[in-house]
Amino acid sequence: MRASSVRRHSSAARLGAHGRAKWDFGVASMRGRTMADGNARIDIFARENFRGLYRPAAEAFSPPPWYYTSEEWFQAEVERIFRREWNCVGRVERVPNPGDYATFELAGHALVLVHGRDGTIRAFHNHCRHRGARLLDGSGNCRAIVCPYHSWTYALDGTLAGAPYMEASRGFRQADHGLKPVRCEVSHGFVFVNLDPHGGSLADFLGDFGAVFQPYDLDNMVSVHRHEFECACNWKASAEVFMEYYHTASVHPLSLGTVKRSVNPPDDVRGSFATMFSDHVGTRALIAGHGHAAFPPIATLTGRSKAGTRYSLLYPGMPLGLSIDAMWYIECYPVSAGRTRYALNGCFPKTTIARADFKEKVGGYIERWETAALEDNVALERQHKGFLSPHARPGRIQPAYESVVTQYGRWVVDRVIGNQ
Repeated sequence: MRASSVRRHSSAARLGAHGRAKWDFGVASMRGRTMADGNARIDIFARENFRGLYRPAAEAFSPPPWYYTSEEWFQAEVERIFRREWNCVGRVERVPNPGDYATFELAGHALVLVHGRDGTIRAFHNHCRHRGARLLDGSGNCRAIVCPYHSWTYALDGTLAGAPYMEASRGFRQADHGLKPVRCEVSHGFVFVNLDPHGGSLADFLGDFGAVFQPYDLDNMVSVHRHEFECACNWKASAEVFMEYYHTASVHPLSLGTVKRSVNPPDDVRGSFATMFSDHVGTRALIAGHGHAAFPPIATLTGRSKAGTRYSLLYPGMPLGLSIDAMWYIECYPVSAGRTRYALNGCFPKTTIARADFKEKVGGYIERWETAALEDNVALERQHKGFLSPHARPGRIQPAYESVVTQYGRWVVDRVIGNQ
């Protein structure tokens, strides 16, 4: 999408020397101004509108409201982020056995994960190569993939195994009509897909991810809980809320409100993720005050990881938490600028799952994750309604508690509009 092809948005802006609208991020000049001031128009893809994200932390502003509400901006994100970057779509436990499949939608594409007879997890576009019918729904297990329309049959590796009566079609070759594949790789137990056949490698995308999370032995984590839900919010806002501490006391009175977190800046890492460590005693995977019901710590923890929780955001939008005894993460599937599908997952080491008291205690962890997610969703939906106001504008950032908001915003903006 070219900037010149998008609709211009009205806002509280001042006209520059050449008639172009500009946000003024100065505190004094912003005071009292609203998006209803005047009839100035802003090019939402102009980099100058995001200057507040690139200021030092103590002077920074949040992104403009259209960053969260504009469908034009959202479509640019779909094209330039979700269709070009690697996206995590769950753990290997989503399709644990040969023949298992799981369908999902990402960036306007209907996709399916399939666990092959050879043990390989593959991804395909979920439509028949004959006349386009949707092949599979939901999740399950199958010996082969059979189109419900004309019974074209595909092996689990995507090759076309049968096409009734097609021998009458001159020049038809089954080998030319297999399912359309999507790049798919597994790393540290997570399954990643990339819709760009010519995009960068997963190793480059992850960068230091493996080294940072080495103490947690991610390959031996197993997902035991998955809950899919929707929220009337923008996908980036939900990523931000996981990584900032400022809202905790207000938004999480039932789950985390009494917890005191150390305020540490994000770590300096290479790769498409942000991460920070919170020093504390005990677990943060249980509701505050329920530490007596905790499982033993992960056996492989070393050094600092023994006393705290690592909060991370795997780009484009997957929050990931690792405390001393458990891991939780939230898959992100944007639908529109104001609607997002999520999948909340909870994971434990295999040794923890094998404990005799696992079923008795795991409910406490699930309650904490579900409660915190619900609390966040209420706040996120209220925030999105506020963004839709004609008076909404960029706000100041709390430098110690919200620095990841600007770090993340710069990552998004750099990919949507580049360095123009």
